[in-house]
Amino acid sequence: MKSIILSLAMFAFTASTFAQTNGVAAPQTNAPAKQKTLSPEDRAIRVLRMMTSRVGLKDNQSAEVKAILIERENAKAEAKKLTEKGAKKAKMQEAQASAETKLQKVLTPEQWTAWVKFKEEQKAKKAGNQDGSKSNEPQKEEDFY
Repeated sequence: MKSIILSLAMFAFTASTFAQTNGVAAPQTNAPAKQKTLSPEDRAIRVLRMMTSRVGLKDNQSAEVKAILIERENAKAEAKKLTEKGAKKAKMQEAQASAETKLQKVLTPEQWTAWVKFKEEQKAKKAGNQDGSKSNEPQKEEDFY
């Protein structure tokens, strides 16, 4: 009697295991994990930290730059909601140009030159990684832009 009950229990356990997977293993994907989406304020703060480390922002400049960056990121977020591709791109470029004009007024000429040089280096690094041979991942936190 015990052997019959034990056999039925083993059968039920085995059947329930196969019922969950239909006898087929789940497909394995090599897709990267979904990237965390940052809010416009978080993106602005990330750029502010990078600007502080790269160009040496002073405390009085930091508050002004933060306001400009948050304004830019909010405008870009609004532009991303547009459906027409041309209008979206124009809004994004307008937000970027406006922010750069304001930043140039806040930063000293040396700081502005250092910031432009850093952005060009980042653009060149990104263009160099387009062939897929290297990882597009930044090496350090301050390399984010």
